[in-house]
Amino acid sequence: MATVIRNARVMTCDPARAGLGIIDHGAIVIEGETIVWVGADGERPSGGDEIDACGQLITPGLVDCHTHAIFAGDRAHEFGMRAAGKSYLEIAQAGGGIAASLGPTRAASDDVLIAGLERRLDAAQAGGTTTIEIKSGYDLTVEGELRLLRCVAAAARGRAQRLVPTLLAHLVP
Repeated sequence: MATVIRNARVMTCDPARAGLGIIDHGAIVIEGETIVWVGADGERPSGGDEIDACGQLITPGLVDCHTHAIFAGDRAHEFGMRAAGKSYLEIAQAGGGIAASLGPTRAASDDVLIAGLERRLDAAQAGGTTTIEIKSGYDLTVEGELRLLRCVAAAARGRAQRLVPTLLAHLVP
């Protein structure tokens, strides 16, 4: 049985349409886990369980292609430094940057790293991110970087999001 989401503003990103390819009064037909039709509500195939989107916007899933989401510790204070015009080098010289993440990340258990990553993934998913690339890089040892990737793999199990793990030593040790 198909599911029909109707009465929606549908962003298609279709280059044949102007701008973002918005279809006002649009509809989407889904069979199982597959979108089988997108178009104007008045032109859609009949049948299926209907969901009224009440004019809300439906977009394709977002892709975050550059994250360093597997880490421990907190560097929130660096945002103020950046906002004040400090360079990455100045922040690093003040004890910030990647060096500030190394110790807490290395000291954290796998469970702590996975729990932190899962919180970040949940927040990204709530914002519409369906695919997220996750770089290692906050250990700077071969075994440590591989451990971070194993934590990413553990967090990926059972998630609807697609996780793309990437081995990337952020700096050369």
